[in-house]
Amino acid sequence: MPKGTWALSPDASVSAKPFSYHGSQTAFRIYPCIELSAPTHCIGMGGRFVITAGPSFKNPPPEKDARVVMFATRRRIGAPGEQIAHVIFEGVTFDFDQRFSQVQNPYGFELNGVDDVRFLKCAFVNSALAKTQARRGWGLSLVNCRDVKINGNRFENLTQGLNARYLSQVELNDNAALWVQELFDFDGVVDGLVSRRCTFTGVPGKGVQMYDLSAARNVQISDVTCVNVDQVAAIYDKSTTPPTYARYQLNPPPTGTPDYITSDNVVIERVNASNTAQSLPFLIGITRLPIQRRGQNTSGRPSPKRVILRDITLKNSGAIRITEGQVTLQNIVMENVTRIDPKRDMAAISAIKQRLSPQIAKDAILDLTLDNVRITGAHGPAIRVEGAEHLAVRNLYADGVEAAKGRWVEIPPGSKYSLPAPANAAGG
Repeated sequence: MPKGTWALSPDASVSAKPFSYHGSQTAFRIYPCIELSAPTHCIGMGGRFVITAGPSFKNPPPEKDARVVMFATRRRIGAPGEQIAHVIFEGVTFDFDQRFSQVQNPYGFELNGVDDVRFLKCAFVNSALAKTQARRGWGLSLVNCRDVKINGNRFENLTQGLNARYLSQVELNDNAALWVQELFDFDGVVDGLVSRRCTFTGVPGKGVQMYDLSAARNVQISDVTCVNVDQVAAIYDKSTTPPTYARYQLNPPPTGTPDYITSDNVVIERVNASNTAQSLPFLIGITRLPIQRRGQNTSGRPSPKRVILRDITLKNSGAIRITEGQVTLQNIVMENVTRIDPKRDMAAISAIKQRLSPQIAKDAILDLTLDNVRITGAHGPAIRVEGAEHLAVRNLYADGVEAAKGRWVEIPPGSKYSLPAPANAAGG
């Protein structure tokens, strides 16, 4: 397509035949501006796209949760080479500008079942909301895609930059975000993710997230810089995520104890974050949900494995919270830790096994390594560990007003491990 400004409005003949998307449990209608449905495509586009579903859109979505999107693909389940392929956008601006639209929550892409997805040096913005705290619009929604590269893009004033499920072999490099609610939200399985040199500036106190990972395997995140981001990364497995896309699409969902994909081999390193005090900059564990609710039974689900946080610096920090998993914290600096909640047994680093089920001794594991951790200016306890099967501690330091009251909390004391007084600490 030639470069230029392209105003996209849903064609009546297409929008009158919307299709469901995302499976039975979260089904909704999609009204696409442009629909890709042939077995293979090779698309390269440049220019500026604006969604304009205004008065000329004679058939607005009747359902509350229906979506109007710029580009969409129909659901497909196929082997590599049988899906839609080669969807490439480079140097394109996608503008979710409400000044020209009646669509309140526009989506850029709803791609389902695509091999070889590329978004390179694109911009996903809402120019109507520039320099405000409001955010509206979803940049990318990807499901069941393989070989995804989202590199060198800019996200501004959006609700979400990327929402994804069942992705494999993903690159997220050199992306920048400003005032986005959630930058990279992986609601389901991701296998093989590399993300380097991404930056994010958020709005304080708005619950902003940078990386939200569920059922994430073989993940390498490095060289992260963020400001005013409440949560840098969450590895918080949801009990409703089945292991395969095909199982996710079953209607009705299968009965019995669900099968799961559990996070494993996740490394996050070289992170420099400031002003994360409103929330939990790192959250690792599994959702604690009533076992009697269908599809949300956490008994039989293993804890996350091999999660490493390395070379992390948090200034004006909130707490690191761990509820389960085999977790290593190495070379961690936390300065001015202000979000401490005694009512929730919170400390600057809280490792407390919380999942409850009849098989908790078999399912839930808390294996914690603290290696070279420095906590300064904490407004409360420094470290609290409860219910760990294994604990390794080396080179801990903390100071603060509560040092003399016993900053190192261990429950039950001395049963399987001990917390030695940290070297050079103000108190033990």
